Amino acid sequence: MIDVSTPKARHRFYGRSAWQTVRKQVLKRDNYECVWCRQKGRVTTAKTAKLEVDHIKELEYYPELALEPSNLRT
Repeated sequence: MIDVSTPKARHRFYGRSAWQTVRKQVLKRDNYECVWCRQKGRVTTAKTAKLEVDHIKELEYYPELALEPSNLRT
């Protein structure tokens, strides 16, 4: 299992290639748009903002979902 038990461990996790790979997949899946903005009828893309990929269920409490695309959103 991935160690995300401390802030330092979580910081290391976000620097790993496995995270970078899944992050790119999620950005592509979400058409490089903020899904919250899209639901509100707004368009926010990488051209207008810095897009982040976040965990729906928090990484700290659900480490088993750390790399699960269904638990990630742009």
